[in-house]
Amino acid sequence: MPNFVSRVSSISTLTALTLLLLIGPLHAFAVKGFAPILALAGLFSLIALISNRQTFVSHPIGQQVKGYGYALAFMAYAFLAVFWSSYEAALGSFLTATGIIVFTIAAIKTINQSDSHKRRLWEQLLIASMIAGCVLVMIIGPYNIYWPNIAADLNYPFELIRQVNRSLIILPIILMLLGAALPRNYRWLVVLGLACGFVVTYFSNSQSALLALCIGSGGLILGYIAAQFTRLIIWICLAVALLGAPLIHIASYENKWVKNYAPKVFIQKGAAEAREWLFYVYAKESLKEPIMGHGLRSGRSFEPADMRNYIAEGEARGGRVGNFVRIYKDRRNINLHPHNIFLQIIFEFGYLGAILSLLAMWQMLKRLDEGFNPQSKPWMWGAFGAGLGGIMFSHSIWQSWSLSIWATCIIIACTLCQGNRLKNEVR
Repeated sequence: MPNFVSRVSSISTLTALTLLLLIGPLHAFAVKGFAPILALAGLFSLIALISNRQTFVSHPIGQQVKGYGYALAFMAYAFLAVFWSSYEAALGSFLTATGIIVFTIAAIKTINQSDSHKRRLWEQLLIASMIAGCVLVMIIGPYNIYWPNIAADLNYPFELIRQVNRSLIILPIILMLLGAALPRNYRWLVVLGLACGFVVTYFSNSQSALLALCIGSGGLILGYIAAQFTRLIIWICLAVALLGAPLIHIASYENKWVKNYAPKVFIQKGAAEAREWLFYVYAKESLKEPIMGHGLRSGRSFEPADMRNYIAEGEARGGRVGNFVRIYKDRRNINLHPHNIFLQIIFEFGYLGAILSLLAMWQMLKRLDEGFNPQSKPWMWGAFGAGLGGIMFSHSIWQSWSLSIWATCIIIACTLCQGNRLKNEVR
């Protein structure tokens, strides 16, 4: 019986490691595939951990969750927010996020406890997979240069365009993680990759990817020139952006900041004025439930009581607000979600939830700051900045494929990048 259990644990570990090697191909060709791959890898990791009973005997639950108090408090608050949410599938979204967290922790623990020889081989193969994925993304990215007639040649090109955009958003995160993982004498290749990323992003017209590259590069530079204060600077910026989001976006709309100050290219290609209106609507509605918020994922397809007035106000200013409005019979609701991570947190969880999320973020940044060696740390700040920039004004925080991407990047950071102290804590 012990031999059978040992074989189950070994096979499950090998299967989980093999599945995670698909990161490169998924990055290039099927970003949404991160969700099922993470689920399968996490499931096999759980089987491996359960089979290895010594894991739970040597590491009590209380010891393993130490240092994550605010994160647990935020998750508990998010669960309660399900009950006052207007979104019917709010509980499903919470359970999906919880499952992704569990799978991520299981994968990290399984990899860190695997055989050292197999793990070294896995790390080399994973780096090769990540590099191959980045190269393929840079080749596919500027498709509009060598395939200008894509809309005419394909019956449904939109999904391909979205795939390319998502791949480019992930590109700087993967490059930053490679910079943290590779020896110092190879990091010039990552710098070259970042430069190529800027060129590819410019020709692909992906503004979210450009933002991810810019913020990621800013985090990398900040990590080198202000190493002792990087964590505090990042957290203060997050706190100001989150807590001040409603007032900032109301002032932006009322004083026409986009029209008066934004570059014309953003106004023309990014529907900046329409987005300014969208942010204004969510900012105004956030202040109607400022303490506890409207509930988990209530920002999806939201219908304000005075929606017609918002629409009339936006159209009177010449904004293409129809892009964000879905009309069904007599209903006028927001199409999809706020497209703004800071407003989404304030809108759904109120200032109480926002403060809890900031406290949880401080714990996360503290562990990142203390868990990696000085040579890798600036690159980890760059990866964090790129991840934040990629999701800041584009995706919802509750999309399963998006959560799975960031979870997979956390797995890479905690297992591949040099950080012995962090590895020991996660074990």
